[in-house]
Amino acid sequence: MPQRKVLLMDSDPHVLDGVGCFLIAWGLTVRCEATAVRCRAILREEVPDLLLLGRRLRDGDGSEVLKEVRVAYPDLPVLMIGASTPDAEEEALRRGAQGFLTRPFRAEDLEREVIRALGEMRGAVAFSEGGCREGEDAAQGARLFCLAYRPSPSGWRSIKGAQRRSLCSGRDNARTPHSAPLKQGPG
Repeated sequence: MPQRKVLLMDSDPHVLDGVGCFLIAWGLTVRCEATAVRCRAILREEVPDLLLLGRRLRDGDGSEVLKEVRVAYPDLPVLMIGASTPDAEEEALRRGAQGFLTRPFRAEDLEREVIRALGEMRGAVAFSEGGCREGEDAAQGARLFCLAYRPSPSGWRSIKGAQRRSLCSGRDNARTPHSAPLKQGPG
């Protein structure tokens, strides 16, 4: 089964790195961008399986992008990410988002919402074979992966099943396509 693709859009580089690494550790292929202009360009090239869209982008409002996405790609699941304001979640859902993650959020909340959004729009979700299993430390796997991450020429980031299993089990011998062996840092 091909890996599910997630387009992650946010103005905050920490969100792009942190959330991106969790998604990759869970077996999804991820592309991270920070502008509405790049979002539109990528969607014209290839429609992902899920759009994680920040309310704030470097060059605009994620809510406006959501409105455009609903017209052009009505079946694309969209989860909004943003700070809590009195009307933020209600507005996102009214504009067609499948869910809203209030920052800061836990990895478990992210995983639950991603599974729900993918399953709701595309049939039952199945992350790629080899994802983290119950009892394995996905957070540690994501941290280890981020130590060695280098983007691919296409911009999409992913790892293979054996690499993901190594990351999730905490072993430090996984390789990414463009990296040396992972080494755990101090502490």
